[in-house]
Parts: sequence; C-alpha cells; structure tokens
Amino acid sequence: MSFQAGLKAFFRYWGAVNLKRRCKMGSKGIFSTLVKEYIYFSLMVGFIVVMTSIFYQNLADRNTKTIFSELMTPVISDNMDYKKIKIDSIEEIDGWVEILDRDKQVVFVKGKKRDGIQKYTDTELFGHTDPMDEKNQYYYSVTPFFYGNKQLYCVVKIPNDRISFLPSVINPPLKFWKVVFYIVLQAAVLFFILYGVNIYFYSRRNAKKIGRPLTLITEGLLKMNKGRLDTRLDFTAEYEYEKIRNAFNYMAAALEKTEREKEQVEESKKRMLVDISHDLKTPMTTIQGYSKALYEGLIDDEKQVKKYLKFIHDKSIRVSTLIDDLFTLSKLDNPEFPMVQEECDIGEFVREIIAEHYEQFEEKEMRLSIDIPKRKIIYKVDKKLLYRAITNILGNAVKYNPKHTNVYIKVRKLPDSIQIEILDNGIGIPGEIATNLFEPFFRGDKSRNEDGGSGLGLAITKRIVELHKGTLALDTNPERGKTKFVLTFPL
Repeated sequence: MSFQAGLKAFFRYWGAVNLKRRCKMGSKGIFSTLVKEYIYFSLMVGFIVVMTSIFYQNLADRNTKTIFSELMTPVISDNMDYKKIKIDSIEEIDGWVEILDRDKQVVFVKGKKRDGIQKYTDTELFGHTDPMDEKNQYYYSVTPFFYGNKQLYCVVKIPNDRISFLPSVINPPLKFWKVVFYIVLQAAVLFFILYGVNIYFYSRRNAKKIGRPLTLITEGLLKMNKGRLDTRLDFTAEYEYEKIRNAFNYMAAALEKTEREKEQVEESKKRMLVDISHDLKTPMTTIQGYSKALYEGLIDDEKQVKKYLKFIHDKSIRVSTLIDDLFTLSKLDNPEFPMVQEECDIGEFVREIIAEHYEQFEEKEMRLSIDIPKRKIIYKVDKKLLYRAITNILGNAVKYNPKHTNVYIKVRKLPDSIQIEILDNGIGIPGEIATNLFEPFFRGDKSRNEDGGSGLGLAITKRIVELHKGTLALDTNPERGKTKFVLTFPL
C-alpha cells in the first residue's frame, strides 16, 4: 500500500469518526475551548479596565483638588487691596468672590453673587471646601489674610452645576484642560500596556495549546512519509485534535499491517516460484531422460519400454495437474472471476459427493460416519467450485491417512450460518504445519517428494470458500478425532 493509499484510508476513517456522537467522547471540543478562552480574555480585559479606572479616578481626584485649589484662590496677599483683585477665570464659570470680616460677615462682593448668605457660621464656611463633595450646592475656597490691622477672609464660590469631576469643567481654563489631558494620557498608556501584556500571554497560551498537537501531527506525518510506519501519536487535546490523532493512528496501523502483508505476499511469491520450479523440474527431468532413452533406442526390452512410457505418462499427468491447479488458483484470485451461483440443498449436495467417493473410502477400509439432517438446507453456491473444495478435503483424508481411519462428516444449520465439518482420527496435522497449511505450494514434507500433492489443493479450497463469503478453519484438537476442517457460510 502506498502512502497516498494510506491517506485515503485516513480520510475514510475520518469521515466515519465524524458520524459518531460527540457525547461519547470525554474531551472538550475546540468550540468550548474557544468560548472558555474568550471568557478568560474578556475577564482579563475587564480587570484591566477596572484597574485603569481606579487609577484614573485616583489621579483625577488628586489633580482636581489641586486645580480647584489654584482656580478658586485669587491672587491675594496681606495688605493687598481686595477690591482690585482679578477674578476673570472665576467669573467665566459663574463664580464670585466674597470678603468676610472677622465675624464671618460679608463686607464686599466681587462678581455676581448668586445666593443670599450675608453671614456664615464656621460649619457653613468650612463645610463646603471639599470640591469632591457632591452634596454641596457651591464649592468654597477660604483664604484668611490681613488688611491693615484687620483679619479678613477671602471666599471664592463656584456653583455645583458648573463643574463635573470626570473631570470636565464647563468653560474651563486652559490649564485645567492640560491637566485633564495629562490624566487621560496616563490612564490610556497604563491601559494599553496592560492590554498588550494580556494579549501577549493570552496568545502564547493559546499558541502552545493549539500549536502543540499540530506540531506532533506534522512530525508524525513526516515520519510516515519517510517510511516509519510504526509511528503513533500520543497526546491529549481537544476533541477535534483527538479525532485526528485516532484517525492518524488508524491509518498508520492499516499501513503497517498492509506493508507486512505485502512483504509476506512478496515472500510467498518468491517461495512459490521456487516451489513451482522444483515441482515442474523434477517430473520434466524424468520425462526428458526417459523419452531420450526411448528415442535413442537404448531400451530394447518391450516391458522396459512400457515401463518408461508409463513413467512419462504419469509425470506428464502430474505436470498437467500442477499447471491446472496453478491456473485455477490464479483465476480464483482474480477479482472479476465469474461465479455461477444457484440455490442448492447443501445436505443433499454433500451426500452426492460422498456417494461418488465412497469407493475410495472402502478401498482403504475407512469407516465413514455421516450426520446430515433430512430437512433441506438451501444456500446459493457455485456447485462446481464447492464440489472441488469439498473433494479436496475428502481426497486428502483418504490419501494421507492410514487404513481403518474413522472419517466423520457433518452438515448443520445454525441461526446465522451453515457449517460443513469433515473430521478424522488419522495421523493429524502438527501445529507448526497447521499455521501455513492454506498457503499456496505448502506441503508437510519439506523434501517435497513426488508422492505428495501439488500443495495448491487447500489454498484453492480456502479461496473457493472465501468467494462464497465464508471461512475455512482447521481444528487440530477437536473433541473427537485429530483433525477437523470446518467450512462456514454466513446466512
């Protein structure tokens, strides 16, 4: 089998595996793995967003307090004329400035005052100085200073509805926007750094998980392409990868088995050619020698001449039989061999064969026992071929067993098959011979003397049974007897 043929077997198996229900598999599929990985990735991104938001909010809080501290405190110092201070940036966001005396009484207002408070308690004055406290209607900035010998307070007030701390200020000053941009930039840099690190480790993790099985599969295919048919894949991964692994191992096993069978066939062919040469050469040498002696007139005695002619005749029959058996086996091995099948009563068919050969059993004084049911056992067979298969086994029983051997023939119909059993208690077949008994040109006598058969009879019998979708088995240790051949045909 070629590597391409092996790949075809691989894909046939792959298609078969895909028909199986996935619930029978214990491994998770790529889809569920991807879902799990995306959930993991989303959680990591969410974590990054939360951490970045916390960082952004803390940074914004610190910078917002600083901005409003600078924004809400006018340029004022001791003994400075508070009536001349500039509050343009405060007025841009609807704020104003109040000057309080030592008793927290309003004595001067610059800008448009938007509330009616003229005097403050300490709680009212200092309870509004946190710009992050959203409960306050106004944000205050209080700065004490001296004007002459008097202690005064400078209060900057900004309405709550003019400020948003995420952070953006309606009509803010340029400096505020610069700080906001700096905060956003820092948060964005942190986010993309963490996001990039997450993508890197996530990609590495997935690449290892997905890439490892693919690498092992690729390495396995390369080894197979180099002829290492014993290569097998052994890894645990997602369901789809394990299907490929199983299909690969199936393909490799099929290729290895086919290669072994191919080697055995090649070896069998070589052995068969040697056996054919030997089995043809021996009788042909005899024929050549005797015919030459007769042709050259070396034999004068008429009895000797007849003896030589009989030798030539017998050897020619042997050669003819060998060639005929070889031709028959060759035809049977042809996938397009035409079989002429017809319905037949197997029991009656076996009875007729036994009747034809009964004389041979009597000549060797063999005891023949028959167990064939009277009811019809109908099966569709090629009568000519099946006749040869059964007579080959019966002929061997007569030829190779001694006198007074018991031969037992049984035909029976089982729920799923029909069986023909041929059993004897003769010389038996050794185990080392039994394993190769159905091989072409195999004979029990290693010397291959001419008294034996062609070595093709049982090979032909086995092929005939297989053409009928049946099996031929040899039992060398049956309950009764020593040798039992069982022909089984499925119903």
